[in-house]
Amino acid sequence: MKTVHKLAIGAVALAGTISLGAGVYAAQTPIDIQNRMSGLVSAIATKFNLNPTEVQQVFDDQHALNQQQMQAQRQDQMKTRLDQAVTNGQLTQAQEDLIIAKHKAVQDFMASLKDNTPDERQAAIKTETDALKQWATDNDIPQQYFAFGLGRGEMMGMGTMKAGMRNMHGTFQRAAK
Repeated sequence: MKTVHKLAIGAVALAGTISLGAGVYAAQTPIDIQNRMSGLVSAIATKFNLNPTEVQQVFDDQHALNQQQMQAQRQDQMKTRLDQAVTNGQLTQAQEDLIIAKHKAVQDFMASLKDNTPDERQAAIKTETDALKQWATDNDIPQQYFAFGLGRGEMMGMGTMKAGMRNMHGTFQRAAK
């Protein structure tokens, strides 16, 4: 039984690390998008004789709106899955409430890292991963409900961890450049 418990804790730690690393990836994505879109903004402004600053503002506003809508949709999906787990007796209502609060805390934590260097992010993520592992253990949260998904604000199961590791690999490659 102890081996199963150790494996579960290891899986929680790995999932937390993947989630946090992918969150860094997500935090970098708007900058990448902005850099790629600047050429398009310039081309549209030139083609239609528009002010490039105003065109950029339209792109930025639309991007922010899309991000808010996707975030709301993911939170609704997460809440639905957690509600079902409570209904099925897999979680208590108190555990669901803890997961939702921790999810918000992790989102805030990831947002706070956006101006850090890659080394600072990595150190902070390591510390947060250890804290998340202990939090899950202390609150008897099963891994499939604890593993916050790929920085996108949703829950993930083990089936999506491969995608998370691919995303993290790309994040660390970019950070090393």
